[in-house]
Amino acid sequence: MKIYCFLSLFILVTASMIFTACGNDDLVEKKRGDDEKEVTITPLGDSQEYFDKGITFVSEIDSKDVEFACTADWKVTIANIVGGEHWCTISPQSGKAGDNNIFTVITSENVGYDDRSVVLELEAGNLKKNIVITQKQKDAILLTNDKFEVDKKGGKIDVEVKANIDYIFEIDELAKNWIKQSTKTRALNTHILSFDISKSEEAEKREGKIYFKSGNKIEVVHIYQAGENVLLLTEDEYSVSDKGEIIKVELKSNFDFEVQMPSVNWLHTADKTRAISSHTLYYTIDANDTYDIREATIVYSNKEKTVKNTLHIRQAQKDAIIISNKRYDLESEGGTIAIKLNTNTQYQFTISDQSWIQQIKTRALIEDILYFQISKNESKLARTGTITFKSGDISEAVTIVQNRKSMEDLTLHVAKAGTLPDLIPSDQISEIRKLKLSGNLNGTDIKYLNEMASIVGPGGLSLDLSETNIVEGGLPYYNNYYNIKNKIGDFSFFGCLRLNSIILPKSIIEIGENAFAASTNLISVTIPDGVKKIGASAFISCRLGSIVIPNSVTEIGEYAFSGSKLGSIVIPNSVTEIGEYAFSGSNLISLTILDGMTKIGKNSFSGCKRLVSVSIPNSVTEIGEGAFSLCGFNSITIPNSVKKIGNSAFILCSKLTSIIIPNSVTEMGRFIFQNCDNLTSITFSDGIKRIGNETFSDCDGLTSITFPNSVIEIGEKAFESCDNLTSINIPNSVKKIGNEAFRGCNSLKSITIPNSVTELGEWVFADCISLSSATVACSTIESFTFDDCSNLTSITILDSVTKIEGYAFSGCTNLTSITIPNNVTYIGGSTFEGCNKLVSITLSNNITDIGFSIFKDCNSLTSVIIPNSVTSIYDEAFLGCNNLISITIPSHVAHWGGNVFLNCSKLTSVTISNGVKKIGDGAFEGCVSLTSITIPNSVTTIGEEAFSNCTNLTSITLPNSITSIGRFAFWGCNGLTSIVIPNSVKNIDDWVFKECRNLKEIYSYNTSPSEGIGTPFTDELKKECILYVPKGCIDIYRKNENWNFINIREMSDI
Repeated sequence: MKIYCFLSLFILVTASMIFTACGNDDLVEKKRGDDEKEVTITPLGDSQEYFDKGITFVSEIDSKDVEFACTADWKVTIANIVGGEHWCTISPQSGKAGDNNIFTVITSENVGYDDRSVVLELEAGNLKKNIVITQKQKDAILLTNDKFEVDKKGGKIDVEVKANIDYIFEIDELAKNWIKQSTKTRALNTHILSFDISKSEEAEKREGKIYFKSGNKIEVVHIYQAGENVLLLTEDEYSVSDKGEIIKVELKSNFDFEVQMPSVNWLHTADKTRAISSHTLYYTIDANDTYDIREATIVYSNKEKTVKNTLHIRQAQKDAIIISNKRYDLESEGGTIAIKLNTNTQYQFTISDQSWIQQIKTRALIEDILYFQISKNESKLARTGTITFKSGDISEAVTIVQNRKSMEDLTLHVAKAGTLPDLIPSDQISEIRKLKLSGNLNGTDIKYLNEMASIVGPGGLSLDLSETNIVEGGLPYYNNYYNIKNKIGDFSFFGCLRLNSIILPKSIIEIGENAFAASTNLISVTIPDGVKKIGASAFISCRLGSIVIPNSVTEIGEYAFSGSKLGSIVIPNSVTEIGEYAFSGSNLISLTILDGMTKIGKNSFSGCKRLVSVSIPNSVTEIGEGAFSLCGFNSITIPNSVKKIGNSAFILCSKLTSIIIPNSVTEMGRFIFQNCDNLTSITFSDGIKRIGNETFSDCDGLTSITFPNSVIEIGEKAFESCDNLTSINIPNSVKKIGNEAFRGCNSLKSITIPNSVTELGEWVFADCISLSSATVACSTIESFTFDDCSNLTSITILDSVTKIEGYAFSGCTNLTSITIPNNVTYIGGSTFEGCNKLVSITLSNNITDIGFSIFKDCNSLTSVIIPNSVTSIYDEAFLGCNNLISITIPSHVAHWGGNVFLNCSKLTSVTISNGVKKIGDGAFEGCVSLTSITIPNSVTTIGEEAFSNCTNLTSITLPNSITSIGRFAFWGCNGLTSIVIPNSVKNIDDWVFKECRNLKEIYSYNTSPSEGIGTPFTDELKKECILYVPKGCIDIYRKNENWNFINIREMSDI
């Protein structure tokens, strides 16, 4: 798979963001000995949750990828399996250290009614990490989390439910008073249920349950809420007039408490106070005769002083205005406040800013409670106002503080391009959760939105830009990228990790390259009608769950949606071509391509392992290289419009079971269906001419193939290693079969190669270990055609065959007989090498050569008739034929290679026809059963080691035609007792008779010693053997250091 530079850059940037986000969390586990290198395992992306909480699968067949970085070589094993059933597998099970490791966990279907689980153990060095794998029972209700811990203050929990059956939920009766389903949930998915948890005023931790039911299936969510000692005052502040009074204090407490009274003489416990446990207390406040306000506090606490509450008592001076609360804090929405006064004098009040604070005049209320309306705060700043109450010299003021407008859900109009930063202060952008804009946006605005969507922190961001226009101008929004009118520019929202959803402007016509790349939390995009182009890598690695591509789009760029979470996609008929890797590695389950598209680009849908449904329209003429590689569908229909299928288009589609190749296809690339292990049926429509190289290699599910009569070529390795292929029908239309076309088809039993085949590649049926019979009609049987077909017992070579190349039948260990027709004029070297059961062979009368090693190690061969047409026998032709008994060398053999009959240990009879000029080097070496041999008068040369180690050779006659005897020619011929060297011999080389231990007499008929290279006789032989020479030649021989035997006699002495 080709990886482009910008994708590498993106992966690097994404990895950097992920590591930065992790910080010092527990995402990396480390273990280091004193002398050990640090070993770390770092989960990547979604895999963090797998390491923390395990992986939960539904009951169907499924798979999930676990991604991690690791500083040591690793392996993963299944630590334990409940029940012993192997329903969980891992691939691969080991790997090298690196930053991007991955293994896939695959589960088979759970047909039982109980959950099941296994534990995976990931080990790197001395570090081990466990991951719990759980698979739900069939027809299960799946809860992402079944336990929630809630703070005593209460709050909201979201219960995510995944179910393939209808269900209801019930809240435990004992918990209904504090667990309630939320009623205002709008934005949540229909399978996410929200529940409000009330504040706990209990001391002890409490538990509640929510039951999810479907028939007899029940899943339970447990909610645990912390408790706390409670000490509450119904009122914690009392304002008392200067006249004094008795006040009643009520408490709520779940423990016995103590009371700490102040050190004042005007506050006393009243006689009405009963036991403290009654939680109702009375206090007497004496009259205040002073002109100053006085205050006191009473403290209530537990014995440990860890829980406290304080009662504030404030008594007005004589003729005072007493206000119960002097400060009111309000949200931006405004509202109504009630100011309670205690006064014994006439008063008036003034408002500091009546534009947003107005009194509400009521009739039914008592006159000492005044109501004021606070208007909504539309500004970006908080504001403060006062209400002052006066009576003569007495003055009391109430302060109202109102918060600024909430920024969480914001709607703004950008009246002037480039002013968005002025409308939203930078210190407030992190608060925004929803932002809807209208108006014109230039580069400055897009840059600000990018910053807003890139802030790391809690809460996502949803943008609605539907009413905006993208205009030129402003700052570069990313590096040196500037806005282009009506275009979401390249890298506009690159790496915006906070961005959850976006509605794009209605006016745009193009989405640029990498526009949303690396925005890994983006799950929803609305693309408006009018967009014509979606640029390369526009949404790469986004978590998009669904998307609608409008009919206006004509071009989808390479990698545009690669790595997304899209479950289904419809490609509109406006799109004519999909770019390379456009949807590769996504979670697609269903793909519909509407009529109009002409080409599916390279690797467009590669790695979509969940893709089970594909609809290709009749408009498509080309399926590009790797377009559907590694997909999960079991069938696909290729329409009659398709003319070309590119390399690896469906490679590794392991679930594909059948395929029909329409007759419109005129060009098929390599590896198209390679490793489609479950492919059992192929239908070739009439009209297909060529089967591409390696198109169906390693398709172990194939059992038979029928080719239409239109096929003229079967490419190299087209069906290599189809282990279960038992039969093939090659029609008479086929002219060429490429190298290794059917190599390693271990179940193939018989084959017929028609005479229409004019070009047969090498290794075509090599290693077909079940092939027992073959009929060959093509003109040439190429090298290694049937190499190592170990069960081949019958081969029929028709008269149309004229040539057999080397190694054609080598290693056919069960071949017993073969007849080569007379039309064959050439048989290459090693053709029958290693055919160790071959006992009978009939050679063509028209061959001229016996090639090198042609019958090497044919150790069942007892005799061979070499035709008179043969003029050359090459090296090692019969080497190791240890059951060969007799052989006749025809008279026309002019060339004799080395070691022709080497180690033919049972050879007893050799007939060398008159006309042979040379006995080659090592020709009969090691022929230990050879006792005698007659060399005809035509022979002039005996080669090196020609008869060496013929240990039982007792008789040999050298004719007067011989002029040269090579070195070691009779080495180790222990059976020789005498030898006659005719006067024609002019050269005898080194050690010709060495180790001939029983040689006693040598007759040399030369009047002068023969010359040669080196020493022909050993010193031992010169001592033990008698040399007979012509009369009067003793002195001449004695003077020659190579012939100076101890005992030299004239032939007249015999």
